[in-house]
Amino acid sequence: MDGFIVYLNLVSNNTHLKQVGLPGVSPTLPVSITLDSGLRLAIWTLAPSYTVMRNDVATLDVMAGICYTSRRVSIAYELSAQSIMLSQGGGLWPKADGTDGIVGLKGTLRLSSNGKWFLPIEADIGTGSKNWQWNAPSPPVITFTGAT
Repeated sequence: MDGFIVYLNLVSNNTHLKQVGLPGVSPTLPVSITLDSGLRLAIWTLAPSYTVMRNDVATLDVMAGICYTSRRVSIAYELSAQSIMLSQGGGLWPKADGTDGIVGLKGTLRLSSNGKWFLPIEADIGTGSKNWQWNAPSPPVITFTGAT
């Protein structure tokens, strides 16, 4: 069974106080400017697998499952001047959710007789609420064992 969860939540809140002067007017007007921004991302995948080949050289599994993604972006602002009772604000809060079906292969290919060098094999494709997606990372790997 393959699966993973990724969650990211970035938030920023900045408030600045500016002294605004109008031409011909000697006192300045304190104006507060607040900007809030955020990004929230959640991805989870669940893909059960079935072994179709296992020998001394390689293993190969087939998998099928689902991938869910959720994205939220927020941008909000507020301008206020307490002395003249001015308050203006607004924002943008787009969001996107999607569920995709995925199918793929995973396994390993031994590159050395002692098993220290091997090539992980993983490739999957998916479609659903988004466009087609694919994944195929396969860097060679060496394993090290401690002294026994």
